[in-house]
Amino acid sequence: MERANLQIMTMMRERGADVLFVVNALPGEKVAREVERIGFAWAAAPVTERPRIPRTPQEGFALMAAWAKGARAISRIYRKYRPTHIHLTSLAYVLYAAPTLLGARSHVVFRLPNPPDRHLSRRKRAVSNALWRRIVDPLCDTIVCNSRFSYEELCATGLQGGKLKIIHNCVAGRPSGINRDAPTLDPAHFNIVFVGQLTPAKGIEALLCAARDLVGEHGEMRFYLAGWRSPYAEGLARDIEDRGLGSSIRFIGEIEDVLGLLAKADLHVCPSIFEDPFPNVVLEAKSQGVPSVVFSSGGIPELVRHGVDGYVCAEKTADALRQGILYFLRDRDALRSAGDAARQSLTRFSPERISSQWAAVFHASGVPSE
Repeated sequence: MERANLQIMTMMRERGADVLFVVNALPGEKVAREVERIGFAWAAAPVTERPRIPRTPQEGFALMAAWAKGARAISRIYRKYRPTHIHLTSLAYVLYAAPTLLGARSHVVFRLPNPPDRHLSRRKRAVSNALWRRIVDPLCDTIVCNSRFSYEELCATGLQGGKLKIIHNCVAGRPSGINRDAPTLDPAHFNIVFVGQLTPAKGIEALLCAARDLVGEHGEMRFYLAGWRSPYAEGLARDIEDRGLGSSIRFIGEIEDVLGLLAKADLHVCPSIFEDPFPNVVLEAKSQGVPSVVFSSGGIPELVRHGVDGYVCAEKTADALRQGILYFLRDRDALRSAGDAARQSLTRFSPERISSQWAAVFHASGVPSE
C-alpha cells in the first residue's frame, strides 16, 4: 500500500471519517504496524496474488483458490463493518473485493496507483482492456488518478471520463516517532540524493554510469542512494566498491527519515526509465527546497518545470543525466533559485488543497440509504 493512501485516510479522519484499513494477511505486517502507529484500526485479508494470466491449469486453480479465500475474508469484513464508502488501493483489491462490490450499497472509490501497462503484447492488452472496461468500470463509482498521464492512459483502455478524476499526491510533514536514520552529509561536498527502488526501471544503471564519470571529474561530488538493498542492488554496490568509489557513491539502504536526508542534499535525481506516474519523492524534495533532475517519464513532467524548479533531461540517458547535474553544479545561483521555486511550487500540492479535493469525492457520493 502506498504511503499516499495512509495520508489520504489521515486527512479524511481529520474531517470526521471513521476508517478501517484492510491489509494483506501475510505480507501486510509492516503496513499493519504503520497503520497502528498512526492510530487506525485494521483487519487482515489474504490478498497475496497479483492479477496475471495463468500459464498452466494448475497455476489457474491455485490463483482461483487464493482469490476465493481473499474474497471470502473481504466479504466477512464488509458485513461486520458496513462502510458507507469503500476506498480501493490496487487492481488486486478490486478483483478480490468483486463479489462484495456486486452487492454492496457503499460508494466505491478506486485510487489508481499505476495506470494500465500500454506496452503489453496484443493478446495481453486485449485481456487488460477487457478487465478495465468490463470489471473495474462497472464495479467502481469513482476512479481517482494521481496524474494527467495516468488519466490519459486509463482513457486509452476505453473507459469513459465521467467517473475519472485527477487528484495529485501531496507531502505531509515529517512524521513523529520515525527513526532519525538519515546519514550525515558533509556540507563541504556537493551532495546528490536518489531515493527509491534500486532497479533498472528507476534508472539506477544510468545514474551509476553518470555518477562514476562525475566523481572522477569533480572530487567534491557525493552520491547517496537510498533504497532496499536487493541482491541486484548488492551486486551494484560491490561493483562500486571494487572500482574504489565506495566513499563517493554510497548505498545507504532503506531509511525512514527520507525528508531528513533530502534536507541535507544539494540536489535530488529521479531518472525513471519506465512511465512513472507520480513519484512522491519529487514532492518530498520540493518540501525541503531541493530541485530535482528528472527524466521525462510518465507524470514526472507534471511535477517539474524545466529550468524553473528543476531540470528535465532531453533524453533518458546517462549523458543527459550527467548534463543536468552539471548544470546545477556549475551555476549555484540557478541551484538556489530552483530550490526556492521548488518549495514555492508545493502550493499546487498542499495538504489543504488535496484534502479538500478528496473530501469532495466522498461528500459528492453521499451516504447510501438502507
